[in-house]
Amino acid sequence: MKLFSIVLISAFCSLLSLSQEIDSRLLSRYAPEQLTEMYNNNTQEYQFLVYALDNAVYLTDTPEGKTTVDFESIDILNRNFDFVSLGLFIKDQNQYFKIAGEDKLLVVKSRLVLNYEMQNR
Repeated sequence: MKLFSIVLISAFCSLLSLSQEIDSRLLSRYAPEQLTEMYNNNTQEYQFLVYALDNAVYLTDTPEGKTTVDFESIDILNRNFDFVSLGLFIKDQNQYFKIAGEDKLLVVKSRLVLNYEMQNR
């Protein structure tokens, strides 16, 4: 029983120290166990997601010749956002959304663009 307690406490301490390294912004989409598994066994995907949190979305003016009806609309309540907090996913192609109430677009970069940026930073 004493050995079991020691193992359990060690595992808890390891998980606690790892959770300090996990980006908490991902917790709204992934369970802590999933993030720990990804962090330990698929580091490249984990690093991709963390990079995407800070670099995947940006705002731009609506291009000339395009009307706002050409794009799906999205509500943004504050300017401190990332693709996860907006409920979006990184896809194989760039995504464009008209920001409700504004003449701006939200752009979500594709997986290809983000991977390229990561390799060249």
